[in-house]
Amino acid sequence: MADVWYVGPGSSYTITTDQWAEHSIVADTVIWTAANGWSIPESVFSSRQLALLSADRSFVLGQNGPRLHPSPTPVPLGIASLQSAHAYYAAIRELVQTFESAEGLEATARKVPLASYMRPMSKTPYPATDVAAYTVDTTDPAYSDQRHYFFKDTDIEARWRFNGSWFDAGNNPVNQISGGTPSEFNNATSYEIEFYVSGDRFAFALLNTTVKDDFRIFVDDMPLTAGWDFTASGLYSSNYAKVQFATSRVRKVRLLSSGLISFTGVLVPGAAAIWAAPPRFRVAVVGDSYVQGGFDTGSDGWLMGGGLCNQLAILTGWEVLNLGQSNTGYVNDGGGTIGKSTYGSAARLEAMAALPPIDLVIIFGSANDTGYATGTVVAAAGTYWSALKTAHPNIPIVVVGVESGSLEGFSPTVMDTLNTALINAAMASNDVAGAIDMRTTPWVTGTGIDGSPEGDGNADFFISNDGRHPTRAGAACLAERITSELSATRV
Repeated sequence: MADVWYVGPGSSYTITTDQWAEHSIVADTVIWTAANGWSIPESVFSSRQLALLSADRSFVLGQNGPRLHPSPTPVPLGIASLQSAHAYYAAIRELVQTFESAEGLEATARKVPLASYMRPMSKTPYPATDVAAYTVDTTDPAYSDQRHYFFKDTDIEARWRFNGSWFDAGNNPVNQISGGTPSEFNNATSYEIEFYVSGDRFAFALLNTTVKDDFRIFVDDMPLTAGWDFTASGLYSSNYAKVQFATSRVRKVRLLSSGLISFTGVLVPGAAAIWAAPPRFRVAVVGDSYVQGGFDTGSDGWLMGGGLCNQLAILTGWEVLNLGQSNTGYVNDGGGTIGKSTYGSAARLEAMAALPPIDLVIIFGSANDTGYATGTVVAAAGTYWSALKTAHPNIPIVVVGVESGSLEGFSPTVMDTLNTALINAAMASNDVAGAIDMRTTPWVTGTGIDGSPEGDGNADFFISNDGRHPTRAGAACLAERITSELSATRV
């Protein structure tokens, strides 16, 4: 039986016989109060009465049972205008209409859009007038009474916030959090370091492991440079990113780095000090090489620091933990590659459990699973989502479908089928808070690749010359689209 709710101001509302008569309607007095849940069956009213009530923004028809949310409190005129009060009640009415029932509204009232947790980094570079010098080379800065805060120092957690876990490879740390077996830098992932520093200069001590590894420095949440920086040439050579300011004061510094760069510490003059920045909203991202990064884009260097996870960190302001392992999926274990395993493997579940408290988990589907029966992949996905939810009942999960575009070596038709099945399963799962579909309405279009354009879509710019992975611009675009979808997801 459908009911009429009163959602206007005040703790009760009465329509008298005389008020009905003003509309040439003969009817009894009706009262909406807390006693009846501000709800009266539609059967009490005639069609003309229902038409009048429907036209009044203080009433909502077609509801089921009493309201479960409290009655709105009138806004005092001394605090807000009648116009703003009207907007408030109108918003309540729209919520009720959107979620159709008291239960839906009550459940939604406990959720907020992820946009409310986003604090994007500035797009405006740090003032150049306050940067006296910035260089990246192989020369130690040799500051006066130089102090090297080393990643193995016993008090290092007080010195900076680090969103990973170091594997010590001969005094050269490897970020190792995805659950992969340490094997040089095979399973390394992007990471970040954030701290406050006093004085007018500091340097990052880095170890270069490929010809061209990417990183980016932010000062007071503003990028130090307009784009991504790269280590100096030289395999396994020491590099120093040295910053000197025009003024001396305390600043917040954030490094977003490729996992192919071994971070060995921070250098400052003896008179300076560094200490850890506070936590950010923390997100774990599970996936394949699109998440892990670490592929060679050619002239644009190795893409990991500027890959999907750190791009998300910039656009949202979140601390993003990269749990990607290339060549893997819900069912694909990486084909025997050292240390890799399926998303739901014991090793990767244990790695997730070992992380600091997480606020959100994002899981990417993968074309790597297209070699398996769709039903098998969907079943494995459901088992994984359930295992995560059981282990972390208060952490919302957002599922992303299969990659967009036509990727070399993969059947577009099979990718379409798998993507649709995963999205449908995620939307039907009680363990999943939201689903993002990159493929049904494709985010990447056309058949070209970077360096060999076809002129039929954005793949000319967004897919690298290997025909499978995103370019730096493609990763940035993917992160922007994901951020937009996440912002409206309620958790």
